[in-house]
Amino acid sequence: MDKVKFTRDMVCEYLSCFHKIEKEIEQYHIDVQGTQQPVASTAQYGIEATMPKAKGGVSDPTFNQAVNKGVQDPHIRRRIAVVRAVKQFKNHITGFRESDVFDCWVAGLTIEKTAEKLGISNTTVHRNREKVIELILKGENNA
Repeated sequence: MDKVKFTRDMVCEYLSCFHKIEKEIEQYHIDVQGTQQPVASTAQYGIEATMPKAKGGVSDPTFNQAVNKGVQDPHIRRRIAVVRAVKQFKNHITGFRESDVFDCWVAGLTIEKTAEKLGISNTTVHRNREKVIELILKGENNA
């Protein structure tokens, strides 16, 4: 599989929408878990209790279809890829201030809210966002 060459716009989009995407994925997992899984009864006494138990597989076709939908749905696969990419981006951030700005950005905070939370000016937040983008692009595209 070819390595994705990240652009400035891609990085900005991924960081800006990360919190929404993460919530979508969480909701998908809740929906899948809400699908009833069959519960097998297990013998408590006798020879059956000492025999090996089946692990992992679920034979319920509805549950399997819900799980496979997530694996096959390109929308969900793309969302999962974005989350993985953003988590990789964090590895390229070295400074404390840039890290704080990155965390606020992926949490969905605006420049103004980030400045208020960190006790810095809007200009400093904007400048640190630019540094974050540069570090990510340098790290991802040179890796």
